[in-house]
Amino acid sequence: MVGGGLVPASLAYVLDTAARPEAEAAAALALDTGRDTRSMSLRAAAPLTNAKIERSRGNPYRIDPESPWYHVANVSGGRSSAFMLERLLDAHGGELPPRCEAIFANTGKERAETLDFVAALTERWGVPITWLEYAYVKGGKPARQYRIVSRETASLDGEPFSAMLDAERWMPSTAKGGRVCTAELKVGVIDRYLWQTRKLTRRQTRKLIGFRADEPHRWKPALYEACEVAYPMVDAGVTAGDVAAFWGGQAFDLGIDSSRGNCDLCYLKARPNLVATIRDEPSRADWWMDAERRSGRTFRIGESFEALKAAALAPNDTGEISGGDVGDADEPLPCFCTD
Repeated sequence: MVGGGLVPASLAYVLDTAARPEAEAAAALALDTGRDTRSMSLRAAAPLTNAKIERSRGNPYRIDPESPWYHVANVSGGRSSAFMLERLLDAHGGELPPRCEAIFANTGKERAETLDFVAALTERWGVPITWLEYAYVKGGKPARQYRIVSRETASLDGEPFSAMLDAERWMPSTAKGGRVCTAELKVGVIDRYLWQTRKLTRRQTRKLIGFRADEPHRWKPALYEACEVAYPMVDAGVTAGDVAAFWGGQAFDLGIDSSRGNCDLCYLKARPNLVATIRDEPSRADWWMDAERRSGRTFRIGESFEALKAAALAPNDTGEISGGDVGDADEPLPCFCTD
């Protein structure tokens, strides 16, 4: 492991079928449409399918010690995934069980409060969390790599996201199959890390995702067949109220309103939410505007971030759509980065 720096190209990562860009695009498409197709190495999955989460003791957070899989607790930097991490620690005597790792993949567009919160989880609970970022090295073998970072070295200027946009042919968007950011900046980064450091493929790992039981629009769609996913909070029946009550009793918290989310202007959010956020912090739109200008495309169907900023600065604009074709972008779309 190379701490705090770019993993060298000499650590060759042999991309399997499920990790190729074409398959990632197909994965994003299936996540959107719920299609069940073996040609894309995907299948529809119920919560905790084959996840070897012990249920005999009534604790969905307890991992079977005889499980053959390596478990990854996906830490998004949000309250829900942190709640899941605490329950996981509690189910194993205050520490992560053997063959289990907590990982945070930073896109570079998370808010500073998110990075502070992830760092606080380690400081307060003593749980080690691996921090990763996407990196692209033109001419590298492979070209798609990752960096191991920390709170001090993690990007806040969108560098990993920008590198991905410059390297990939696809522009993340609200269009069907447009969630390339999740596939590349999170799923792909974690998979490369697990292969290079532990020689683990997707079929040898189980990702624990912090989706709640009251958000089926996020956990019901089709999932990667080659990367089994478990939702212990779904199995436990955890709702937004449970998460809020938990953090209300803690000595520290995320420090971001739940309506804003971790990604500073996630294009999947409802238009009124984006307009309100830009109105409060106009400069946050600048990175997204620049990315659209460089690519010649927009993140949201039919409406650019430049137009969103203009709407936010207009005196009477509430953010509701009054005209134009933005598809269904006035409604929030399910994000698979986790809360």
